[in-house]
Amino acid sequence: MSSWLLKLCSGLLRLCLPLHVADALIGDLYEEYNTKRLDGGVNKAQMWLLSQTARSIWPFLLSTSYTLRAIMMLQGLFVFMVLAIAIMYLSNMDDASRLSVEFWPQWMAGKPHQLFLEQDFWQFAFARELHESNIQMWLNPLSMAYAGLAWMLIKRFEKQIKPSLIVHLFFVAGLMALPYLWGVLIFILFQPEIRLTGPIVVSMWFPILYLVLPLSWSLANSVSYRLGLS
Repeated sequence: MSSWLLKLCSGLLRLCLPLHVADALIGDLYEEYNTKRLDGGVNKAQMWLLSQTARSIWPFLLSTSYTLRAIMMLQGLFVFMVLAIAIMYLSNMDDASRLSVEFWPQWMAGKPHQLFLEQDFWQFAFARELHESNIQMWLNPLSMAYAGLAWMLIKRFEKQIKPSLIVHLFFVAGLMALPYLWGVLIFILFQPEIRLTGPIVVSMWFPILYLVLPLSWSLANSVSYRLGLS
C-alpha cells in the first residue's frame, strides 16, 4: 500500500475516533486490506480501504459531541473571518465617502461595529479579487501580549478553580470582550481625533482575532467533556 494512503487513513481514524477504538480498527482494516490486495488487486483494495475508513468515521462525526464542536468552531471561524475582512477593508479603504453618513458619528462614539452594517463593507467582503495585505499588518505586539496573557489566565482558571460551565463561559467571554470595552471607554472619555482612532480600533479587534479560534476549540472540547459527550 502506498505510504500516503496509509498515513491518510490512519490519521483520519485517529483524529475522529477514540484512540483505543482507532488503534484496534486500524489493525483490522490493514489486515483485511492485505488479503483483498492479494485476491483482487491493489486498486480495488485501496478503494475498499478508503470506503471502510469513511464508514468508520461517519457515525462519530454525526455524534452530538462532534456536532457541538463543529458548531462552536464554525462560530469562531465566522467571527475570525469577519474581523479579518474588516481589518483588510479599513487598510484598503481609499474613499471614505462610500460609507453612509451614519457611520462616522457611530465610529467616533466608540462603535466601530457599525462597519458591519455598511453595504460597502459586505460588497468588499464578497468581492472576488484578492485584497492586498502583508504579514506586518497582522502583527500587533500589544494585542499579542494580551492574547497570550488571557490564554494563560484561562488555563490557570480552568486548572485551579475548576469552574462550572456557565462561570467558565462568562470568564472566557469577559476576557474576550475586555479590550473592546476598554476601547469604547477611551472613545467616550477622551473623544480622540479621527486620525488617532485607527490604533484604538486595532487594540479593540486584534485580541479577539488572535483568541477566537483557539478559545473556540478549547471551549468546544471543555463543553463536550462537561456534558459527558466526549
